Order: sequence, then structure tokens, then C-alpha cells
Amino acid sequence: MQARAIRPSRGPADRRRTIAAVLSALYPGLGQAFNRDPRYVVVFGLPLSALAVLAMLLVQGFGGQLLPVLVKPDTLLALLFLNGLLLTWRLFAVGQAFVAGASGPIGRVGAAGLLVASALTVAPQVGAGMIGWRLYETARDICVSCSVVARAPENGDSRQAARGGGAPPLFPGDDPGVVPGPTPQLKGRLNILLIGVDSRPSRDHALTDTMIVASVDPVGETLSMLSVPRDIVDMPLPNGQTYPQKINSMLSHVNANPDDPMFDWANGSGTRALQDSIGTMLGVPIHYYAKVDLPGFIDVVDALGGINVNVPKPLRAPGYADFGLFGFTVEKGRHHFDGREALAYARIRKAVGESDFTRAERQQQVIVALRAAALEGGALGLLGRLNGLLDASDNALRTDVPPEHFSDLALLAEQIDRGRVTSLVLQWPFITEATEEERGYVEIPDIPTIQEMARRLFPPEGTPPEAWVPEGPITSPSAEPTGGDASPRGSSDPTGDAATQGPEVAEP
Repeated sequence: MQARAIRPSRGPADRRRTIAAVLSALYPGLGQAFNRDPRYVVVFGLPLSALAVLAMLLVQGFGGQLLPVLVKPDTLLALLFLNGLLLTWRLFAVGQAFVAGASGPIGRVGAAGLLVASALTVAPQVGAGMIGWRLYETARDICVSCSVVARAPENGDSRQAARGGGAPPLFPGDDPGVVPGPTPQLKGRLNILLIGVDSRPSRDHALTDTMIVASVDPVGETLSMLSVPRDIVDMPLPNGQTYPQKINSMLSHVNANPDDPMFDWANGSGTRALQDSIGTMLGVPIHYYAKVDLPGFIDVVDALGGINVNVPKPLRAPGYADFGLFGFTVEKGRHHFDGREALAYARIRKAVGESDFTRAERQQQVIVALRAAALEGGALGLLGRLNGLLDASDNALRTDVPPEHFSDLALLAEQIDRGRVTSLVLQWPFITEATEEERGYVEIPDIPTIQEMARRLFPPEGTPPEAWVPEGPITSPSAEPTGGDASPRGSSDPTGDAATQGPEVAEP
């Protein structure tokens, strides 16, 4: 009978290797400390510690501005590359801790331990990479100027460049909205047209029922907002012609009729046509746009956890029935709205005592409330709501604001409080209401009066804006307001005081 050699147990060595590897998987350098190897503790632990400290400083320093900085597509690609480098570094740290943990052959326990440590290393990095890639794709979809070259080739077809490629359209028949417009001056006013589009399947064309010019003064750190009614007709165009139909049909008309000679300057883009036409009426350049689809608006509000609004007067619309909400009544005071309620509050105009003008005021309230909800909790608060926001924003939002302006706008959004917001609704005496046989109810603009108002509402940088409203029309002295609810001060407040104040929003 021949004696069989007894192999020494690899259990203690494998356990030591596994412990060292798992510790380095949790944090590079810990496994090296377990192995009592101070040199590699510094090599593997110091870079990640410095990176963690830098991340904490960025979160504390940027606050609510951090996410807009990070969602720039180029920044996201750089972070994805950094994530790959970090994964490689961590795997190398795990391998070094495992190998240095003990000498001799590796047993089955050690092999299993190495697999566990590797999984602990790879899983969070892959998860972060997936979130980063999803952010990148969403940023490209929302920011149409991020995924295509906005300016047409010098020797190419500008209309083809305007209508081809880029982010997916917000709704069927929409244009990419990348035809370039006026370029803002360095540290000058930034004028953005906020567009709310009703494109439900029940309609054969989309209507821009919400149009608000938001003007940011980076020097004076103020925000001016002007609501443009949807029923304005005879809109002056940049080529000297006028658009006879209601302005809320212009975007769809140009997109459906890109060869209309009246809009040859828009290169087939209904979005560009709407921006330039409103800019011509006001006498100010409209640099960029931000477009939201109304059904998607509900999801955005819900993703933010709802909004808080101080309702200035009761709003009762028992006949309201839309988007699954049947009847809407809210009393004066502080209220928290979910997405459907916020949309109802912003859309109702046929209730007693309400009109298209009072609705425009409520829409401005909702915009400021959205800003407050987005800033609540700072960067960490936004990150906690990131998953829902990505789902909602991808289908609801489009903008041509360049990524380099993201952080600037976020900074101003955080710095500009409600007291620095000046808002106005374009109504009498800036427009005259009328009912015609062919066009129905229309609102006819008084262009000189409107442009004088715009000069005061959107003054040079550093000059405080003024919600100026004359006592009566300048060029149409016979005009009288026909909407009994419309206050001549651009506000539902009959004293007119609210015309020079920011929309009232409940603090979060």
C-alpha cells in the first residue's frame, strides 16, 4: 500500500486573498492596507480619495447648477470615458490586493472570492455608465443643437439642413427647429421663446397655445416674462408681410407648407418662423426656444414631485374634462399640484371670470413654480429625481439653447428670486379684441405700443425692467377692452400692482 501525499489546505490563504480583494473592491487601497503594504495604499487609495473630495466640493459649490453642467453631451462623454478608466483602475487594485494577499496556488475558494470581488467592482461602474449613457442620449434628444450642425453648409441646401437629421421631433409633423437665428452678445440679454404645444391625436394639427418670451439679464440678474396671446392676427413678418391667421397656427402652417413664399426666410422651419415673427412684433431678437408638449408636461411636473403655487383667487371649472381630470376647483391660498392639476390650472380659460389673459398669468406662475421645484434640494435633490425626469423630458422637451449656456442659465435660475421677476401679459391696450365673420374672435396688435412696452420690459443689460402699460392705446385711441376680466395693467389684480411683481409661487 502506497502512502498518498497530503496537500496543504489553501483555505486560510484563499480567505486572506478574498478579504483583501473585497476590501479593495469597496475602496481601492483598503485591501492593500489589509496586506500591510503602505506603498500601494498610497498608489491605489490616494487618486480615488482626491477624486471623491473633488466631487464633494463640486456638489457643494455648484448646488443646483451642477446637473446642467454635467448634462452637456461633451461633458457626459468625458465622464463616460473617465468611468471606464476608473473601472480599469479599480479592477487593477482588486487584482493586486488578491495576488499580494497570500503566496502559493489559488484554490477554489480563492477563485470564487476573486469573482465576487470583481462583481462588486464592475456592477456599480456599469450602473453609473448606463445612467451616464442614458443622460447623454436624453441630452441629445432634448437639445437639438447638440446633435446636428445648426448652420447650413455654405454651398448646400439650407432647407434640407433645417429639416433633416437631428433629434427626433417632439410630435408628428414638427420641425427640428435648428435654423439659426440671432446670436446673443457676450453677457447680453438672452431671449428665449417658451412654447407650449397641444398636439393630441384628436387634433389634425398642433397649436402653440402657450407662448412666453423669457428674457434673462445676466448683468442685472433679472428675468422678464411676456405672455403672447394665441389669437393675435396680422402678425408682422421679418420680410415686411403680415400673417393674417391666428399666431398659434403659424408653426404647423409653415411645417406643412415649407414652400410658402411668405415664409421663404424661415427655410421651412415653423419654429424659426414663430421666433422671428414674435421678435419682429416686439422689436427684440429671439435667440432660442424651449418647446414642451402638453401631455409630456404632466410627466415633467410629476417627476419633480409636483409644484407649489399660491393661488391669488378662486378658480372654479366644474366642466373641465381633459387628460383624465374631470372638473377642477381650487380656492385661494397655497396649493400643491400634481401634473394633471398643474396643467389644468395653466390651461383653463372659459371659467367664470377667466379669459385667455388670466390664463397667461397663471402660466407664468406655473413656470416659476417649476423653477422652484427643480431647485428644491439642490443637485442631490435633482439626482434623486433623475430617473423620472429623464423619462419625462425625453418625450416632452426640445430646445436649441446651446450646451455652453446650460450652466449660465442654471446659475441665473438659482440667483434670480421671485422679487427679480417682472412679468406682463400682452392684452389691452396693446391689442384690440374683435369678432369677425371669417376669422372669428381675434386680437389685433398695436405694434408701436407693443414695441414701446418691449423697450421697457427688455431694457439694456443692467437696467431694471419695467412692466409699462399706458393709460390707453397710442395708435388706436378708439380701442376698448372687450374681455371683462382683462385688467388694463397686465394682471388680474385690478390695482395693477401685480404687473410689476413676479408671479406668486409658494416656497418649497
